[in-house]
Amino acid sequence: MDGIVKGLEEGREIPVFTDRVITPGYVVDIAAATRHLVESTATPGVYHCTNAGATRWTEIAGELASLLGVEARLKLVASDQVALKASRPVYSALSVEKLAAAGFRMPDWRDALRRWLAMRVAPHAEVSAQP
Repeated sequence: MDGIVKGLEEGREIPVFTDRVITPGYVVDIAAATRHLVESTATPGVYHCTNAGATRWTEIAGELASLLGVEARLKLVASDQVALKASRPVYSALSVEKLAAAGFRMPDWRDALRRWLAMRVAPHAEVSAQP
């Protein structure tokens, strides 16, 4: 994300995947979810601790540009046009339904992105999730 933000701030064209669907995760939210699972009576098992909502990199870059108040100059790239070090699925979104059933609702990725960006600008500020 830092690379996208820096490129947007500098007015550069940013290459972003058009076809990769992901569920971003903000470490502050992931840590809170993990703590909840450890301290609660949640059923043991595998939980996906990512922010809520699936999205594409194009949407993330567009949201960042909007939050920064800059034009999103995006170079749209398909996954098959890039040689990555490791093979990655085009659709890798995760569900947070099991986590919600265990009593922890993850904030939407847009809210997490807003808080991450605010923290990036003012690292010692406390930015809480919005319901």
